[in-house]
Amino acid sequence: MKKQPLVAGSLEMNTVNSVINWLMIFAVLLGVLIVWYSPGNQLYAVIYLLVYAVSGHAYNDGLNKSTILSFLPYTLSFASLCAFSFYLGATSGTTLFWLSLAYMILAQFFIVGWEFYVKDITLEKERNLLRALKVKAEKGKFKSSVAGRLFGYGLKIAAVIVLFLTGLISITASVTGVATLIILVLVIVFAILLIENREYNYQRDMIYIALSDLASVFLLPVVLVTVIGGIEVMSMISYAVIWFIIFNELTWSSLVKSEY
Repeated sequence: MKKQPLVAGSLEMNTVNSVINWLMIFAVLLGVLIVWYSPGNQLYAVIYLLVYAVSGHAYNDGLNKSTILSFLPYTLSFASLCAFSFYLGATSGTTLFWLSLAYMILAQFFIVGWEFYVKDITLEKERNLLRALKVKAEKGKFKSSVAGRLFGYGLKIAAVIVLFLTGLISITASVTGVATLIILVLVIVFAILLIENREYNYQRDMIYIALSDLASVFLLPVVLVTVIGGIEVMSMISYAVIWFIIFNELTWSSLVKSEY
């Protein structure tokens, strides 16, 4: 695995922070400019843009390591970006939008509130929600707990219920029922593999996490195919896969991060 410049010491933290902060200022100003020329609800769009920037910056600037509730600012940032995109073209929310947003929030809760903490569960110096729920990884064994299972499965069950309601409204069952069922089964299988007791293997868990993320994210556009369009959904999925491969190859020289 390639060592990153910051880890290797060839870049100073002050330099990195300076670049990131200037880029964030540029991104927010660009977002405001996009809002200015958008036909949607400009007030809501700007509000969600600012919430996205502030909560995302707060997460990356320390909340991700200093609190067991770091999944909250992360999910708030992600959800705000989705709402920002929606209100660029829409003047008011719809039932389908709120259900779709609720699904993505629940999916992100699991990604950050479970998967991120599974990845870092052996790092004793960092705050970890799963350890607070009595989930352990020791002596080569991953041991879940009653509280951990309630948390993990609770999020997945809630997400499936919301997804079902979304599918009913978008009248998707007869169009992409088979594809939806296959991806849904994969989401559930990976959730079980990540929640239940097992031999602790970091590299294998990273593969499970990557595949679980992709399945969870792809599930919503497949359900919404009658609203978004078949070509558009395939384009979104193809873009996501290409981005995933290129980003991980550039960052880690691997499809998944293989070590700390």
